[in-house]
Amino acid sequence: MAYIDSGNNRMGIVELLLYKPVTGKIISEFTNALLQGPSPLSVAQREMIATFVSHLNGCEFCYKMHKAVMESADAEEGEILECAIYQVESEKVTPKLKALLKLAKLIQSNELHAMEKEISNAHAAGASDEEIHDTVLISSAFCMFNRYVDGLGANLPKDEGAYSSLGAFVAKQGYKSSLSK
Repeated sequence: MAYIDSGNNRMGIVELLLYKPVTGKIISEFTNALLQGPSPLSVAQREMIATFVSHLNGCEFCYKMHKAVMESADAEEGEILECAIYQVESEKVTPKLKALLKLAKLIQSNELHAMEKEISNAHAAGASDEEIHDTVLISSAFCMFNRYVDGLGANLPKDEGAYSSLGAFVAKQGYKSSLSK
């Protein structure tokens, strides 16, 4: 249930971005650059980090939405994400991805005292400085996005299939275009 009257019937963060277009446009463009712009991490890997952080934060909309985008970008990553969330030591999760997800968890939990050690571990597992940078930025951004969505009680879709269709649309068209759908 939404805590404010957004004046539109969209779901999740899209409802909030349309409520205040001046900031909505900036957030949408930032998200598009972050998750679909140039990076040594694939779109699916970046979506996995976003999904993982959203799961840790308990943000239902962002978890389901970004999982759907990730699966649309690369279905195999969905299975790897389930392993990363529930069975981190699975052989399906590469050492580099495990190290990056540990960094994401540190950001999410605000346990920054362990960052130096975990960044060293990520480097040792083959992560580049840019991959580490992008992981920390995605994790930080999704802590804010999750709190934005849940803090204002954004509307959730009544039909679970809406996540798949919107996820496929975003995977193909990007985040900037999701404001016009």
